[in-house]
Formats: sequence, structure tokens, C-alpha cells
Amino acid sequence: MVRTRIDALDRDVSLIIDEELSPEAQSRHVAAMARQLRDEAAATNRALTGQEPTWTTTVDGRAGATEETVKVPGRIDYDFDAGSDVVAYVVGLIAKTAPKRSGRYAKSLAVYADGVEVERVGGTLDAEEIIVVSTVAYARKIERGRKGYAPGGVFEGVAAMAMSRYGNMASIKFTFASPLGGGTHLEAWASKTKQTRKRFQGGGKAEAGRIAWNRRNPAILIRMR
Repeated sequence: MVRTRIDALDRDVSLIIDEELSPEAQSRHVAAMARQLRDEAAATNRALTGQEPTWTTTVDGRAGATEETVKVPGRIDYDFDAGSDVVAYVVGLIAKTAPKRSGRYAKSLAVYADGVEVERVGGTLDAEEIIVVSTVAYARKIERGRKGYAPGGVFEGVAAMAMSRYGNMASIKFTFASPLGGGTHLEAWASKTKQTRKRFQGGGKAEAGRIAWNRRNPAILIRMR
């Protein structure tokens, strides 16, 4: 899960909890403290992302347990899934700024979480590094300012906007990357383009290197802080 974590019991509970309370009452008191801290973190998350935050609760190592079951002094963790909000924002903004003529560009986006393709953007992401990359062959031309676009008009611009919005939560950079797994429009073009064949007619390592270079497309790299 790409997340930010708060430890709801990072305070010295021995200075806060009345030792004369029953164990059950102490647990209720700590649960109330934890929820207050959780709500403060949720409000911060909401203000930063514009999205309703989601989280998982772990009590004394038990995922999904209720806060009142904590054994004082114990541990309550809330894991906020901030990464999925960042990715959804990036993908959505690329779709808005992408060429609209055929719709292919917006539909060509691939998302990889630690090297594994994400089938549905918006779900919980179990990753430290996320790549968003286009799989159409003409993405580099558009990024360079051809086809009527200003240089850096899609991926580079989106990376800058996302970094401005989420920079305190994640490192977001414009880069180039190769889609994984093959079978894409870019893959077919990279191996058949005349540019590759003309310069590397002899084949071998040189041609393989050129094909690999042709497969590199505009991308956005996201690493949660």
C-alpha cells in the first residue's frame, strides 16, 4: 500500500490515562484520543488532495480491529492511502490535456506499481514506486511540441502541476520509461519503424539498443515520501 502512517499512541499515555480507571475505560479513553488524531490527519489529507481520504486501522497488530480493543499501553495505527489519490490526479490530468481527436492517447496510459501493471486506477496500491507512461508511438512528438502542442505540453506539464499540489507527500518527476510486457502500439512501432531499420540494418546489439531507445516514452515517476 502506498500510504502515510500516523501512530495514534505516540504520546506518553501514562501521563494522560488515569491509572485508577478500569482497563476497559482506559481503552475507551485511548480510542477517543486515537480517533481525534485520525480525524486531524484525515482533514489534512482532504485539504491536500481534494479527495475523501481512506484508511485502514490496525490495533495491536490486528488489522481491522476497533480502537476500543487496544490493550493499554498498546498501539493504534492508521494507514492513509495517499498514493492512489496522487495517481488518480495524474492520470486524470493527462487525460484532460491529451490530444482529443481519436481518444487513443488518453486510453493509452499504462500505470505500473513496482513493475506490476495496475489494471484499475483508484484502488489501493501496494508499491513504493509508481510509473505512468504512454504506450502510443507519437507521444514523444507531442511532448516535443509537434502536432500543434507546446513543448512539454502533456507529461512534463502534468508532472509540474502534480508536484506543486502533492510535493509534500510525494516526489513527482517527468522522465522517460518503457512500457512493460509488450503488445502495445509503441512496441510494434519500435521494432518496425524505418528509422530503426535504416540506421541499424546489420542487426545485432546496435539494432536492439535502438529498438530499446524507441520504446522509451514520456512518463511520470511517483515516489511517496
